[in-house]
Amino acid sequence: MAKQFAKSFVVVGEIGVLFDAAEKFLVAKGFTITSSQKPGAITATRGTKVGSYISTRMEDQSTSLKIDFLQQGDEIHVASNYSIYVVGLMSSSDRMFLESEVEQLKTSLLSVAQVETKMEIPPAEPVEAPKPQPEPTHQAVHYTVEIERLAKLRDKGIITDKEFNAKKKQLLGL
Repeated sequence: MAKQFAKSFVVVGEIGVLFDAAEKFLVAKGFTITSSQKPGAITATRGTKVGSYISTRMEDQSTSLKIDFLQQGDEIHVASNYSIYVVGLMSSSDRMFLESEVEQLKTSLLSVAQVETKMEIPPAEPVEAPKPQPEPTHQAVHYTVEIERLAKLRDKGIITDKEFNAKKKQLLGL
């Protein structure tokens, strides 16, 4: 005998991104996607009828799940409708398991929506163009030539290191 369980919640985000995240969540939970009408509804199954007879775990029970996505303004209404083939009565722990699973889906989708919001690119701040560097002037070239000339004089012993350094500082304006 099939038992029904339904639960809904609301998320704010881009419906296509949330839809894709819900599909990934279901696969990670052991569901097989049987039908997918993006971005409106997902139908998935898990477990087997045999599992419903020989196992007490909800993951093994023959389960069909339909998740509907309805966009209203910025809000995405997500409705989860389970149909579970359970031998006997559905226990309170079975219901708690299903409630927990829907809460995990909600948490997952809220997390995706937050990441999506953080990934929005803020408007770029104006960036100043780099100032062009002035071309070396004739005077700057002159300093280089003069320092090279003084270095040769120093190397030949015509002027001392002290005289060379003093003149170099003078040329460089230090």
